[in-house]
Amino acid sequence: MSECPKCKHVNNEGAKFCTKCGTKLEEPQARPTKRLDKISAATIPLPEVAVDPSRHGTRPLPPLPVLEPRPDGAIFGDRFVSTRLLFSDDQAQFCYQVREIGVDQNFMIRKCSNCGAVHSKWEKGVEPDQFCSSCGTQMEATAIDLQLCESTQPFSASITQIAEMGLVHSNIRAPLAAFNETIGGVPRYCVVIPPVDTIPQPMEQNQALRWVIGLARAIDYLYRNHVTFNGQIDPAFIGFSGDRLVWANFQNSFILDNDSLEQGRLNDLKGLVFLLYQWLTGKTTIEPDPNLPDSINAMVKQAFGPQGFRSGKELANTLEAIVNDALTAIPIDLNIGKLTNVGMVRNLNEDSMFTLAMMRSVQSRPQPMGVFVVADGMGGHSAGEVASGTIINYFSQRAPVDLASTKAHTGEMDWAEWLKDAVNGANKSVYDLRKAAGTDMGSTLVMAVVDGLKVFFAHVGDSRGYVIDRQGIRRITTDHSLVERLIATGQIRREDARIHPQRNVIYRTIGDKSMVEVDVNMIILEPGSKILICSDGLWEMVEDEYIYKLVQESVSPQAACEKLVAAANAAGGDDNITVIIVEAVQVG
Repeated sequence: MSECPKCKHVNNEGAKFCTKCGTKLEEPQARPTKRLDKISAATIPLPEVAVDPSRHGTRPLPPLPVLEPRPDGAIFGDRFVSTRLLFSDDQAQFCYQVREIGVDQNFMIRKCSNCGAVHSKWEKGVEPDQFCSSCGTQMEATAIDLQLCESTQPFSASITQIAEMGLVHSNIRAPLAAFNETIGGVPRYCVVIPPVDTIPQPMEQNQALRWVIGLARAIDYLYRNHVTFNGQIDPAFIGFSGDRLVWANFQNSFILDNDSLEQGRLNDLKGLVFLLYQWLTGKTTIEPDPNLPDSINAMVKQAFGPQGFRSGKELANTLEAIVNDALTAIPIDLNIGKLTNVGMVRNLNEDSMFTLAMMRSVQSRPQPMGVFVVADGMGGHSAGEVASGTIINYFSQRAPVDLASTKAHTGEMDWAEWLKDAVNGANKSVYDLRKAAGTDMGSTLVMAVVDGLKVFFAHVGDSRGYVIDRQGIRRITTDHSLVERLIATGQIRREDARIHPQRNVIYRTIGDKSMVEVDVNMIILEPGSKILICSDGLWEMVEDEYIYKLVQESVSPQAACEKLVAAANAAGGDDNITVIIVEAVQVG
């Protein structure tokens, strides 16, 4: 276990941040010495490299009693109520959508708005984690729908142990609770899990590599908690949550002792690489594939060589290098549109914006970089516009210097850390000015750093960032607003948010405190995709689907900005409207 040096709270193995106070923890230096119920890895065979698809993932099971599904509203374990039946498996297993019963706000499930990790330790009366152990972001209470699977056959012992561990990782959706109860003389075994979607298909090569990077890093986290699949990796173990693949089925996992754990991790990494190879080629036997880049064939060869990959971090770093090489090989330029407008109701525009684009050439291939900022000031005349203007002035001085730095041009810049530091620098400028002027000035902020096809978003408040591509429009940011919390906790529907009387209440802003918590997200664009950042004057007046339609129908990002502002004004123009659109286009 890992003790926090500040508050002395004991955290799970592998936690990077204290779940009670958010303090960054020291990186673990050695394997844990705790001992759990254990088995030997030697008793579990490593999967064959050649796989017979007709036998893959099947095993003989004894006859099971026939179950009848429970009706909507049924109570499970005195703690969960079913809202609907999701699916059944030959009347031997049912899966329901359920919610907690009468749980106080302080004891609800916690979900990280930054990396998507779900707090999964479930002890009645014990308050969940306050900060994400993966990224340090404050966790938010939520009433998300859960899944409960019910069977007449006991789940593996590892399920109960893993539920008790409270695993929290952005690429893991561990079981929340496991229990059994008897109804009509028939024992029923139940496990509660966070919901996940099916894996998107087909997978584009670079997307598959990026998704597997997260799964590889999660294997190290599981290893530090003595959990392994011991190489028995199956697509059924993996789900899709938000924008990432997650380990979601632990029925065939094991709790290993220290002597067997290292081999278990090695087997898991081989199994994960084998699964990636299948996704990319459709083949069930490992062999060099002429349709794959040499770098991927070399990675597969290393995974199944004598040494293999000794850690998930090593595999993830190898995959990241492959992705980065592929991205820098694509010549990219940026098309930029930008527009701000006072709207139809107000006399003063308190929005401000900043755009800066630079081009570097890597082996004669253009690779653009840019910083794009939208700030929506608040606090009335001579306050809101001063706050947003102060933010823009700060970035207009800092961004050109940092984008021209050697670190930025050699690819060594940690943009996520840069964003957190820069946003807090802008926050301090507004905070100091607010104190000196004795006003209540403040601002929201949303910004994006573009580095080739990588985009890093940062935001504070309810200004938003979106990605728009052939699949549709996807919001990257989560509003720091009261109505967003009410939606997350199931107290109002999303369609009611636009007319809620407290829809403008924001609980996190620039300038309110000397330090501000910044949410940062990273995505990778495909050529032809666009990012959109905007103030609430756009999204409160124009539905996301209509935003998507107008952008995709426009001949350029600038034309799209003009159409969006016109649409917001046509809908009433209740607030100032600012929008920036950046399109990544392949050239040459």
